[in-house]
Amino acid sequence: SVPRVVRHVSLLSFDDEDEDDEDDDDDGSGMADVPRALASLAHALDGSLSANDAGARRVDVDAWIRVVHAVVRVFRRFGVAFAPAQADLLRNVDKIAAFRHRHRYVEDMLLHEKQQGISQQDPSGTVAVLWTRRSFHFLWWTLEAYLPKHVARVQDVSLRRALAESYAHTLKPYHGIALHLVFQSGLLLAPPTEAFFARLGYDVGHEADVLVHDVEACVCGLRSLVEHVASFYVQHDIEDQTVV
Repeated sequence: SVPRVVRHVSLLSFDDEDEDDEDDDDDGSGMADVPRALASLAHALDGSLSANDAGARRVDVDAWIRVVHAVVRVFRRFGVAFAPAQADLLRNVDKIAAFRHRHRYVEDMLLHEKQQGISQQDPSGTVAVLWTRRSFHFLWWTLEAYLPKHVARVQDVSLRRALAESYAHTLKPYHGIALHLVFQSGLLLAPPTEAFFARLGYDVGHEADVLVHDVEACVCGLRSLVEHVASFYVQHDIEDQTVV
């Protein structure tokens, strides 16, 4: 089964020079002049899981890195209060990138580090993948609150409530007091639902079908990736459930 999920949160500032930071411009209407961020995430997720000749599923390291950057773009739309979470994702993706010249697939990297006895060390690819995976799970749970099976209209669900429920189910069980307070502060500063999706490039009032399609694609892709990698951690006894 998929283990409970936590994401380590750093208090570092995130790098404003990331390649996608230019998409923050707004024309004053509330709609940013940017590609739809969830469509970009769905595109990054598509094909991130492949199968070898024996039919075993695996994740290309470069594909994992692309998904992390796409998730960071979404996290930016939660507002400045989530800057620590963005910083943590970028820090960890840098650690993963440092290992990509040695291993093409995430699973190979994890098994190699286990054999070397460094799975629980930081920095290591195993720890970095663990934290980024948990960020994916948090976003999956948040977006799932907006699917038609849960709500008739996207705008009927408060983003703050969706984030709070996702946090309670995925991250809170592993957070100590300090990180819990950081997250709670971020939740209080979350933007209204329609403003959030406008920042992602969607007009909720006129593009609900497009938005729901992209949300469903992201939820499906994130779920498959999280469950696959979480199961691999459990299978190989490298899951770390320490409260931080």
